[in-house]
Formats: sequence, C-alpha cells, structure tokens
Amino acid sequence: MSPSPSPFRNVIRIDSARLHAALPCPSPRAWAIAASLTTLAAVVTTLLVGAQGDYGAYVLQWDLVLSGDDPWSTNNTYGPAYNLFSILYALHPMLPKVLFAAAWQVSSWYVLHWLARRGVTLPWLMFWLAALPLNPLFWVFPVVFGQADALVAALCLVSLACRQADRNSLAAVALALAVLMKVYPIVFAPFLALDGRRVNLRFLMTFVAMIAIGLAFSLLLWGESTFHAITFNSGRGSTILSIFRFLRGDASPLQAWADNVDYLSIPAMALGGGLVFALAWKWRIPHVSGALAGILVTLTFWKVGYHQYFLVVPLTAGLMYASGQLFDRDKFLDIATVSCIGWMGFVSVLYLPTYAPSLVAFFAGSGLADGMAEWLTFTREWVGLPTFAVLLSMLAALMRHERRRSLESQVR
Repeated sequence: MSPSPSPFRNVIRIDSARLHAALPCPSPRAWAIAASLTTLAAVVTTLLVGAQGDYGAYVLQWDLVLSGDDPWSTNNTYGPAYNLFSILYALHPMLPKVLFAAAWQVSSWYVLHWLARRGVTLPWLMFWLAALPLNPLFWVFPVVFGQADALVAALCLVSLACRQADRNSLAAVALALAVLMKVYPIVFAPFLALDGRRVNLRFLMTFVAMIAIGLAFSLLLWGESTFHAITFNSGRGSTILSIFRFLRGDASPLQAWADNVDYLSIPAMALGGGLVFALAWKWRIPHVSGALAGILVTLTFWKVGYHQYFLVVPLTAGLMYASGQLFDRDKFLDIATVSCIGWMGFVSVLYLPTYAPSLVAFFAGSGLADGMAEWLTFTREWVGLPTFAVLLSMLAALMRHERRRSLESQVR
C-alpha cells in the first residue's frame, strides 16, 4: 500500500512559488513609513554617537573656514565644495553629519522603490534591504564615523538617475558637485558622456563648466591650496582594503623582490580604466553599467583603500538592476554582486575592533589585549586580498554580462 501524500506538500509548493514570484509594489504610504523609520533611526543614531572618527577632523577644518583660514592647512583630503558644509556646521555642529546619513537613506529607498516597480522576488528584496538602508557599511561609517562619502554617493546616484531621464544638465551639475567634494567620482564622467558611440556635448560641457566655476571660486578664496586634496592623495601610501596594502605587507608573495609596489597603482588603474572605457564604447554599454564598471576598476586598483569609498557601489548596482531587470537572468553577475556587497558589509563590521586601540589599552597586560593586537595585525595584513578578489570578480561578471547583451542586441 503506497503512503498517503503529505498534507503539507501543497503548502510547501505554494510557499516556494510565492517566494520566487515577483512581489507587488508596496503602497506609497507603506513605502513612506518604512523609509521614514530607517531614516529617523539613522539620524537619531548619528546624534547619539556624536563626533567620531573623521568627523572630528571635519569639525577642525570647518572651524578654519569660518575663521577665514586655509582649510587645507591640515591633511584635508576633500575638495572645495566640502567647505560649504561649514555653513551648516555653524547652525549646528551635527547638522552636516545628519545630512550625510539622511542623503544615503533617501537614495537607498529611491533605488528600492524602482527595484519594486520593476518586479523583485522576496529573496532579492531581502538582499537589497540589507544592501541599501540596512547595510553595515552605512551604519558603521556615515552613521558612526560621519563620513561625507555618503552624500558623495547620493549625488552620484542623482547624476545617474538624471542622465537616464535625459536631464543632462542636471546630471552634469550633480556629478560636478560630487567631484568637487571628492575626486574619485570623476571616473563616472567618461561613461555618462557617452551616448552609444557619440559624445553628449551638453552633459560634457556643463560638467566641465561646473568644475571650472567651482575651482575658480575656491582659487579666489584659498589660492593653490585648492589642489591639496589631489596632491596629498596621490602621495599617500596604500591602506587597509587595497591590494597594494597586502602586497607590501608581511604576507605578500613579493617580499623577496620588492617591499612596496604602490607606484604601480596609478598605471594599473589608468590601464584598467582605459580598457573598460574602450569596451564601453565598443559594446555601447548603458550609462549606469558603465559608471559601475568605472568605479569598480578604480576601487580594484587604487592604493588608498578606505571603506567609505565603497558606499557608491551598492547604490549604483541597485540602480543598474532596477534599470535592466536583471533578476535571476545572469547567475554569474548575481553571485558576484551579492558577494561583493556582502563582503563590504562584513569588512565594515570587521573594522570596528581594529579601530578600538583604547580597548587594547584597557585590557593591557591580559591575554585578550594580545589577542586583539594580533587580530588587528592579521586583518590589516590580509583583508586587501579578498577585497581585490570580490571587486575583480564583480567587474569581470559585469563586463561579461554587457558583452553578452551587446552580442544579443546585434543578433536582433
């Protein structure tokens, strides 16, 4: 006698089908409530934590601006637009930090809105919730340490969204503001200036004009110190998340031949960026995918590897998925995206113990202090290698996907 079918079989089958079916887009009210809750939580946390990490240095630099002194007389790695936040700082010391955190949350929920509009399954929704508004990368760096790169990433997203909507002047202005805060978003410009194999002159000319106006205004106020951020960053040694930090460490396989190959960073970045741009032109890569490829190749080979530089990646990747309806269509790209963004969140949590030398001092003389010191050394020696691997894997998967898309479009 054959066994009777399980009464739970159909239930399991239905639940599995629902799990992989596209979810209906939430109502505007539910969307607004969810976005408001996470934004409020971020703002309250920034205020409770106060001035930590780099934000303490920001305060000193804004004090210089308000007193009429040179804001680059310290090791200020930011551009001239960053000095404008001294106005908000004068109103309340924590107001710029609140703006940085709120900008990321608003941008995250904008991307999530479009992901839902395009059709997203429950697993993907959970991933993008973790990758955007709940990402540890955001909660550790902009929220706790007050990193202004959250606003830089938000401006890059505005530029990408405007460029997709053919609002070219607004896209150029938003990207120029991002570049005038931090230099690295400039890698977006060549990809956003392309329309297939043609150059969009409105975007390019507006972008160049805005950069020129910003630099001219800064030169009038502060003189040649305006370019301190560029010269200072180019002369810095490799840092924690860079492959070049790993290559000059004790675990490097190059120790027998060279103890420092930081000088290869800029040539490698230029060569990789040039190759990616040439392929973007050849394959007519869409703006968002091209911009993502540009920032990935920059982060892969740039010697100064700080966590906050990665904030632009989840926003850009999310917008790419929302724009291209890529869900479950390219497993290699899916796996590489989840791995890369997941690793960024993981190393953000991993960073916290390495940032707490006061804890080591507190437990001085105990085995715990020795263990923390060893953990700090191990992390800083090795973390650049897997970071390089996940970045390069996501870049390779993205370029593979765009090549396939280009070939398919030629067949059609």
